[in-house]
Amino acid sequence: MGKRILSYWADKTEQKEQEANFGPRTVVCRNQEEFNKVLEEFNYKMVSPGGASDKLHVSRSYIHQLEKEGKIRVYRVWDEDLDWDDCQFG
Repeated sequence: MGKRILSYWADKTEQKEQEANFGPRTVVCRNQEEFNKVLEEFNYKMVSPGGASDKLHVSRSYIHQLEKEGKIRVYRVWDEDLDWDDCQFG
């Protein structure tokens, strides 16, 4: 199974702006518990939009375009208290 793309928001203003770009396959985790379940489900094989663009040799904006068109599944995380140091990625 391939890697899933992970994205996150810095604040609620950015969240509202980004919601317009969601595609039909965008999944939003609303807290760390939901996010941890996703990480475990995919054995921590997640990559950021920048990481995905680097691996595919395309721009980050193209990755976001693919999300909006529903061509890729993206897991977005919204939790102001998310502790990234506690997250382990594969």
